[in-house]
Amino acid sequence: MPGCRRFGDRRLILIILLILVLALAVASTAPTHSFFSRTTTVSRNVISFGTWGPVPSVCKVCPCFGVSGICAWAVFLYGNNLCKVSSIKLVKGSTTVVAKKLWHIGDGVLYCVFNLRSVPGGSYDIVAKTASGQETVVYRGFQVIGCGGGGGADLAAAAQATTVAEDPLKFKLAVRNDDPAYLVANVQGPLRSRFVSASLVANGTRFDGSVEVVTGSGCRVKFAREGIAPGVYDLLLNRGDESSLLLENSITAAPAPTGRPISLSGVSPNTGTEGLEVEFLVTGENLEGCGRVALVGGTTILEPKRTAGAQQNGLSCVFDLTGAPAGVYDLVVRGADGSQATLAGCFTVVQQPALVSPPPTPAPPVVPDDTPAVQPSPVPVPEPVIVSVTPDPCYSGTLVQFAVDGKGFRQDMKVKLAGGGRLMWPVGCRFASEARLECLFDLAGALPGAYQLVIVEPDGCDNPFVGAIEVIQAEARRAD
Repeated sequence: MPGCRRFGDRRLILIILLILVLALAVASTAPTHSFFSRTTTVSRNVISFGTWGPVPSVCKVCPCFGVSGICAWAVFLYGNNLCKVSSIKLVKGSTTVVAKKLWHIGDGVLYCVFNLRSVPGGSYDIVAKTASGQETVVYRGFQVIGCGGGGGADLAAAAQATTVAEDPLKFKLAVRNDDPAYLVANVQGPLRSRFVSASLVANGTRFDGSVEVVTGSGCRVKFAREGIAPGVYDLLLNRGDESSLLLENSITAAPAPTGRPISLSGVSPNTGTEGLEVEFLVTGENLEGCGRVALVGGTTILEPKRTAGAQQNGLSCVFDLTGAPAGVYDLVVRGADGSQATLAGCFTVVQQPALVSPPPTPAPPVVPDDTPAVQPSPVPVPEPVIVSVTPDPCYSGTLVQFAVDGKGFRQDMKVKLAGGGRLMWPVGCRFASEARLECLFDLAGALPGAYQLVIVEPDGCDNPFVGAIEVIQAEARRAD
């Protein structure tokens, strides 16, 4: 029947749709494990991941809260695959706080330091970012106590536990490096609760120590030196309620003392002159690795210009004594571990002697001499002689450079050309040597005929030795 067939088709369609809805519901609730996706389930605050791929996971956060207004709040994350985390941040809505320090302590512990000075209170997610750029929420409900907190029983309990939080800037530390077995530091500050343990943290390395003495104004912490390298460390003070106080870059660990005290026996030479450099050898025992050497006299402290050859039983020093007052000085030598030795009155600075000028040598007595003085004969000055003048002949209306050869020429002599009722001076004249003069004449307007080249003495008189040249008409030159 057509009606029944249509009813059966509709029922079949409804059954198929119902099967599809059930399949989608099962697929949405079942975990999916593939290379490209993972399903995460939230159990309280801790985020756990599927088993596909080594992703970071956190099982514990200590402490699980922070205090707004604290510039350095330390948090330890415990979990798996934390070595892959490159950054950690707190996220609540549009507020993001990135950890300013992040150290990996093995694969399962991550040490983070957050600046919560201006962070509003409330519940935050802790988000881990790996080197590949993948970000994952590893913890939910990290409480920041402060203005705008979320309230609730957990928040109130955390607030009560953190009422003793101190600002690290209010603390002062005095570190002692003189113990070869332990590193000891005295912490002074407004302690309002008891610290139960202490840790040194630097570059992903953590050293645990003990809190020995606690008073209302400070405490003393102690660390075994084994494994602690020289350098700067953060001090982490832990309370019994799992809150902590971080003092950044507060502990400087110096090399452990050798246990062998420095002893000084002498200085050679033991004197030096003011204004000069002096090099002397300090003898004694355990002088290797000495950190400082100084000469001390009253209020004057002289540092060495250089030190060299530091051996177990000898140390070479060079001092510049310029400006050093004369007197007796003590030698002070300090080791790298802080130990110090003094050799009293071992060196003397003497004043530089004044330079005494020798007496002047008396002049010999003057003996009168009646012998008439002999005047030197004047050196005869050779007369200039002209041997030849070239070119000869020359042409009128042109510039002619004459070469006058002869002897006895001097630089102070002049030359002139006379003839045709005219007297001409050279445009230029050069003294080439005692045997040659070179002069340039402009013969524009010079009439043809015989001319004389006359040498003029410095006193203006003409020398009788002259040279004769002939000037030819310019037309005659062209005819030639």
